[in-house]
Amino acid sequence: MRRGKRRTRKWRRRRRRRRKKKKSKKRITKERNGTTNNSKKR
Repeated sequence: MRRGKRRTRKWRRRRRRRRKKKKSKKRITKERNGTTNNSKKR
């Protein structure tokens, strides 16, 4: 019982951290590339 609860908590924490990192990376690339490159990539 205890092992299962600990595994679920680790998965939720890892998923939240990965999503936040992706958003921050996208924002940095958008600022560096500029609005013109962003519209072409989308």
